[in-house]
Amino acid sequence: MYPSKATQAPPGSGAFGGLCSAPNPVPKPTVAALIPLSLLEALRNLDTPVEDGLDELAEEIVVRRLGLSPTVAAQIQRYRQTAERGGTVDLDEVLSVIRLVGRRPDAPLVFADAGRRAARYAARTWGRSSWLACLRRGWRDA
Repeated sequence: MYPSKATQAPPGSGAFGGLCSAPNPVPKPTVAALIPLSLLEALRNLDTPVEDGLDELAEEIVVRRLGLSPTVAAQIQRYRQTAERGGTVDLDEVLSVIRLVGRRPDAPLVFADAGRRAARYAARTWGRSSWLACLRRGWRDA
C-alpha cells in the first residue's frame, strides 16, 4: 500500500519531482521611475532661489535647501537615466521619497508640481497618437 523508500522522491524534491517544493519568488512591487524623478525635480524647482537681486543671501539659502543638495542632484540623474530606459524603481525607495517630501511645509506645492511634471513625462512617452486612442476608447481600457 505505501510506497517503498526506493520509489519515494528524494528529500526536498517535493511530491511532484520538485515542482511544488521550489520557492515561488514574489516579484518586488515597483513604480515607474518618472514618479520619484518628478518629485525630486519639483523639490529642486521650489528650492531654487528666485532672481530678486539678493545674490549675497542666495549662497546661504542654497546650503540649507534639500532640493539643491548634491545628493538630490545625483538621485535626479539616476532616476532620469532609469526613466529614459523605461525602467522602474522599488516601491520602498519611492515611498521614502514621498515621505521625505511629505514632511515639508510646502509639500502640497511639491506634489502639485510633481504631478504636472509626471503628466508631461507620460505624455511625451506615450505620444500624441496613443493619447488620442486612449481618449477614444475610454480610460477603463487603458
